[in-house]
Amino acid sequence: MIGAAEIKTGTAVFRVPVLIVAFLVWMNKDGFTQLFTIDGASIFLQSGTTIYIQGDILNQNGGTVDNSGTIAFTGDWTNNGGNSFFVNGSPGKVVTAGINQLILGSDPTSFYDFSLDSTGTKLMGTDASVDGTLHLWNSILNTNAVFMTVYNTALNAVQRDTAGFVASLINGALIRYMDSTLSYEFPVGGISPLRYRPIELRPTANIPSAFRVRMANNSPTNEGFPVFIKENALCKVNNQYFHEIRQIMGGIASDLTMYYDTTADGNFNTMAHWQNIPEWQYMGQPVKVLNAPPVFSSMKIPGWIGFSPTPFALASTGSMIFLGNDTTLCTPDSLMLSPGPGFQSYLWSDSSSGSSLTVDTSGTYFVIIDDSSGCTISDTILITAVVSPLVNLGNDTSMCSNDSLLLDAGYPGSVYTWSTGATTQATSVVGGGTIFVDLTVSGGCHGKDTIVITPIQAPTVNLGNDTSVCLGDTVLLDAGNAGLTFLWSTNATTQTINVTSTNQYIVTVDDGTCDASDTIQVNVLQVPVAAFNMDTSNSPLVQFTDVSSGLPISWSWNFGDGGTSAFKNPSHTYLLPGTYTITLIVDNGCGKDTLQRSLIITVPGFGAEIPVVLKAWPNPTSGNIKVEWGGIFVDELQISDVFGRILYSSGKMDGNQLNSGNLEIDFCQYSSATYTLVVKAENKCFRRKIVRI
Repeated sequence: MIGAAEIKTGTAVFRVPVLIVAFLVWMNKDGFTQLFTIDGASIFLQSGTTIYIQGDILNQNGGTVDNSGTIAFTGDWTNNGGNSFFVNGSPGKVVTAGINQLILGSDPTSFYDFSLDSTGTKLMGTDASVDGTLHLWNSILNTNAVFMTVYNTALNAVQRDTAGFVASLINGALIRYMDSTLSYEFPVGGISPLRYRPIELRPTANIPSAFRVRMANNSPTNEGFPVFIKENALCKVNNQYFHEIRQIMGGIASDLTMYYDTTADGNFNTMAHWQNIPEWQYMGQPVKVLNAPPVFSSMKIPGWIGFSPTPFALASTGSMIFLGNDTTLCTPDSLMLSPGPGFQSYLWSDSSSGSSLTVDTSGTYFVIIDDSSGCTISDTILITAVVSPLVNLGNDTSMCSNDSLLLDAGYPGSVYTWSTGATTQATSVVGGGTIFVDLTVSGGCHGKDTIVITPIQAPTVNLGNDTSVCLGDTVLLDAGNAGLTFLWSTNATTQTINVTSTNQYIVTVDDGTCDASDTIQVNVLQVPVAAFNMDTSNSPLVQFTDVSSGLPISWSWNFGDGGTSAFKNPSHTYLLPGTYTITLIVDNGCGKDTLQRSLIITVPGFGAEIPVVLKAWPNPTSGNIKVEWGGIFVDELQISDVFGRILYSSGKMDGNQLNSGNLEIDFCQYSSATYTLVVKAENKCFRRKIVRI
């Protein structure tokens, strides 16, 4: 039916012709008024229809709007309708066309597209949401202490021009829902002072999530997060503003990016997160992009997880400076102290302001620097000055090449390093050269000195090797070096002397600058007298010791069993018991002498009496041996090694060889060693040692 809807402006009531179906009002042309009240009515705006309200909009008593068009208003928006204002999805747009406007009411409004087309500030007094796009353009949306929620997960669901942003007081914020791993911008800022500092959040997984973000436009200290309560890794926390970031859905790690102005905000090199310890804590090394203002610089912490508590701020770790460990300074040396170049300012303990300080006395030195991130950092070092040792090896000098010179570095108890390899306080140098020493005293200071010793070649004297002559002969000793001065131990002063007696002869040859000496032992020999001792304590091993007089130079031993030796003091092992004649012949070049002595040998294991005839020869052997026996009935012959293994057996003898006989055994098949010949006869065993060579 055709009816009318009331449009109230001030105290007057106007009626506009509309088509009314139940309480659904259809407007098909534009309307203009100062106050538009929806008092329990239901209004339908079709696509392409615009209502322009030159004033306020008030919804009350359950009024609703099904909006597919555009509603523009210049005044305030109030929703007291007991509902969210719009119904049936209402994909239309609401435009704020005034300067400073209010979003009020007892009930939150659910906009689809909400566009802040003009400039100025839009102050919210109640929560609101956007299902389509929030267009900030160049206006400030001040959420005050309430929330503006954007449910649309598209990246462009929040748009702005050059000056628009969302400002909030405590408990207010911009909320965005996300469902991808793309970066979502939160265009937040503050009004007084005017400051825009956006945040970007990029979830690391395609899981639905939501974040609530607010820029607090004042010092964190003012809201209970003191900037001076921080961990040691941080030197400062931004004192101008901070952000509150709360993850209200999802619980996944997200890349967190802060944008800032290096001119207005200062230089920072990291980000900090308030923890309930309580303190500001270092968030790690960020990915930084530095730009010249007005272009924002940025810092990103990849994969951050943990958005409770909510405060986040720009911060600086400051530069690391180190003047070095406390140390000892060895005077007269000096030490240059430097924290490094490139800092904004330097202040040293002596009030100087250079990038370095040179010191040469004991003391505690410190430096205070301001770095490019705005941090003030200091370091201190304790210097203990110690006088370095003054080492004096003496003036450069010369010496004879065969002389030695004692060099003393002094400073007992020090650690010494000589060029000669010596490590003692004093060292003796022979032959000259360039000699240096480096010593370290207690405290670590070094002292050095060098001396050049020029060698002067001394005469070379060589009387030859010690020698022996026979009695009656003469030895000519020649010191060489004709024309020099000679002095012999015999007091002779000639270049040569003849000697005929046993003695040690020494000559000194002097060239006027250096002298040199040599010594020779001359022995005058008589015919030797042979003599020796025998030690049988380890029989059948016997040790023979020559005690002949007359300085023999050769020895010929015969041990009585076929064994011989040319050593001075030989030893010999007897294989069979018996009495042996030992013969020694000694020769000293002047004559020979011979001595014979008897020796009785017993050999363990030869308990049985030796047969009347039992021979084995040749022994030692390099081939076959021949065994002969007589006067005894032989049953079997065996050859065994040192381990008792039987290597050869003759087998049972036949009747023709019972009382006497012989047998040849091939030893070529055996290696060089000592073997045992075992003769089994008349229930006894007879043994002889056979040596294979």
